Amino acid sequence: MWLSQVTLLRVIGHVLAKVDVETSTLHKRAINDMWAKWKVERGHNWIFWDFIEDERNNLLKAYQFGVEVDEKGLFHDTLDMDGHQLLREAIYWWRDQLEELELAL
Repeated sequence: MWLSQVTLLRVIGHVLAKVDVETSTLHKRAINDMWAKWKVERGHNWIFWDFIEDERNNLLKAYQFGVEVDEKGLFHDTLDMDGHQLLREAIYWWRDQLEELELAL
């Protein structure tokens, strides 16, 4: 489940950058601006860079899981956070980003 959830979180960004960007010039500009903002404001967008991107890379490129199962459930040792909470944070972050994109379009 962890692998599929993290992969699907990263797929959103992939589709934006590779598919949706081709929809129109306005889409291309808005999506590229969004990516540029995420890169400049890495600390503010940590959930993407430190969790979604890193965890997807660890899973798909090295088949290493960033979470471990403990007595409370999933725990992400590197980020010192509950794995389920990280998933929620990532979903909320994507929701906010997509709402912002819709306003720009």
